[in-house]
Amino acid sequence: MTEAEWLAATDPRWMRGPVGCEMTERGQLLFASACCRRIWPLLPDARCRRAVVVREDYASGRVSKDVFNAALEAAGQALEEVRAVTPSAAVLGSDRRPEFAPRWAAGASVSSSWAGVALSAAHAEACARADTEGDRVTFLRVLAEEADLLRDVVGNPFRPVTFSPEWRTDTAAAVAAGMYESRDFAAMPILADALQDAGCDSADVLDHCRGPGPHVRGCWVVDLVLGKE
Repeated sequence: MTEAEWLAATDPRWMRGPVGCEMTERGQLLFASACCRRIWPLLPDARCRRAVVVREDYASGRVSKDVFNAALEAAGQALEEVRAVTPSAAVLGSDRRPEFAPRWAAGASVSSSWAGVALSAAHAEACARADTEGDRVTFLRVLAEEADLLRDVVGNPFRPVTFSPEWRTDTAAAVAAGMYESRDFAAMPILADALQDAGCDSADVLDHCRGPGPHVRGCWVVDLVLGKE
């Protein structure tokens, strides 16, 4: 994949950067959680929602692998319960109807593959909106929006940014930490101002902060400011 293809890609499943520039495990986990949070109302019960939250906490080093695995196991049980009451055709995506949305959503909450999460979440939204929008149109639109999420987490792997420690001022760190904890990234332009005041002259960093987004936990600029890997 070339840089131009990366920037224009509309399906996250096929987005691959240069050799040796793979997404970190933390990035994979947070991207997967971002896809699941898009379909939060479609998740069938608290076990699936907890799996999403614990995935984020595990990515941040706040819970152990055992806690993470237990949450996935509980969500897996929820998926089996949903499967028991929906036709098997939903697995094949051959019939996108609203009643199949919880099944795809539950599958997204337990998938071990970030690409699998993206696919399941897109199917869930397409099912949920099948009565009001063309299901394939919705499916492709969601994939394109997920591709934007992936670019927010990974950045541009063809143009890695060298982040100067001098830019990591108390003000910039406080703004970034507040957004990370609250999941409210409305202050990204303020972060850009703080970084610029600190001497940041990277157009990639400043343009990303001042751009339209979306921004989620794992945003590459916020992570650089917070020193997260």
